[in-house]
Amino acid sequence: MPKKKKNNKLRKFIPTTTSEKILTIAFIVLLITVVVLFFVAMNKKHEVAKKHAADIVVPIVEKGTNNTINIDISNLKATALKDYSFRVTNYKDKTVNSSSAIYNIEFDTNDNDVTLKLYKNNKDENLFKDASTYELKDIKLSQKEEQEDTYTLIIKANKEIKDKQSIKVKISGQQIDN
Repeated sequence: MPKKKKNNKLRKFIPTTTSEKILTIAFIVLLITVVVLFFVAMNKKHEVAKKHAADIVVPIVEKGTNNTINIDISNLKATALKDYSFRVTNYKDKTVNSSSAIYNIEFDTNDNDVTLKLYKNNKDENLFKDASTYELKDIKLSQKEEQEDTYTLIIKANKEIKDKQSIKVKISGQQIDN
């Protein structure tokens, strides 16, 4: 007798009419759709974050490191914006600097009429807000511990930029003795 009571309780939840069966199937399909969309959204979020992390990575691991990046700004319309991201690291292929290092970043606009804004590590502070020149000096990289500085450069054209124009970014690093 007790088994019949359990079966009766289960039967209350099992759909019996056609409309109940249709609603149950629709609910299951919607639930599966929500779960799949959740995973797709998380995957896209990870992709966007990874892409936004940097267009190029510059490791400062050797004495006298010099790297130059040319950012193409050809055909940029007046008041149009372009953003570019790059990372400076103290490691390459998981090999970290054995001594501390500093680096400098210099931006050469090549006489293009542009305004630059630079942000570091996704903070809202424009590093060029009070600067008369577009350069950063003596930025320290730690020793024996991975460090990664991510920069986002916002380029605003004050007037239309013609063909084959660029902005040069020079990143130079040097090891310092402790």
